[in-house]
Amino acid sequence: MRLAVQISSLVGIFMSSQVLMATEAKEFEYPELLVSPSASERLAVEAKRENKARWSAHWAIQASALTTLMAGITSNGDPGKATSNGDEPGSKMAARAATYVGAFWLAGSAVMSATYTPYQTGLNGLKGLANGSKKEKLAYERYAEEAIYAPSMVATVMKWASVVSNAGASGMVASNGKNPMTKFMGGVGVAGSLLPLLFEHQWNEVYRFQGEYKKRIYGPVASVNMSVIPRGDAMAALTNVGIEF
Repeated sequence: MRLAVQISSLVGIFMSSQVLMATEAKEFEYPELLVSPSASERLAVEAKRENKARWSAHWAIQASALTTLMAGITSNGDPGKATSNGDEPGSKMAARAATYVGAFWLAGSAVMSATYTPYQTGLNGLKGLANGSKKEKLAYERYAEEAIYAPSMVATVMKWASVVSNAGASGMVASNGKNPMTKFMGGVGVAGSLLPLLFEHQWNEVYRFQGEYKKRIYGPVASVNMSVIPRGDAMAALTNVGIEF
């Protein structure tokens, strides 16, 4: 009887899953066309917002860079720890590193804000594409998804590069400084370098939300139920699994 129950359960799971998978896969053949809002709609919305928010898009990186720059300026006036061979104190090198790194991210993010408009560029790229047949609509939405993905990757690279460089430069200031204020500002710079990790960039957020909307089209197991049916002299358990795609 145990063997009959186990075999019947496995057969029930397999058959139910296969039938539902075939039915749902046929209905949800192209999830890109079913997600709401679609990638192209989201791209159009973000393109309209982009011009207003472009100067504040990188605020976490800019705030991080500012704390590093302040640490560098403070360290510049620190005499540093004396060296036995008369070389330049490490605080001077740390001051230059923190100043250059902080200034680089402030200037670089400002240039990005002024020149890089990924959503508007992506939307402009869709204008020449056909959007009539099902195949054309599918290609249209997939290109829109690529336009949403591209700035997210840029933001991710910027985030980690900013964290590593600002934390490293501010850490140098804290470890090589002699005055308490220099050490304190170096610590502030290290803490500030974590801001891009604590606050998600808008480009990452847009891509993440769009991905979550798409995943809801083909979710996990929707329902599981069991029933007992007679089979010869024994009773067999039948398991039905409903799966959403």
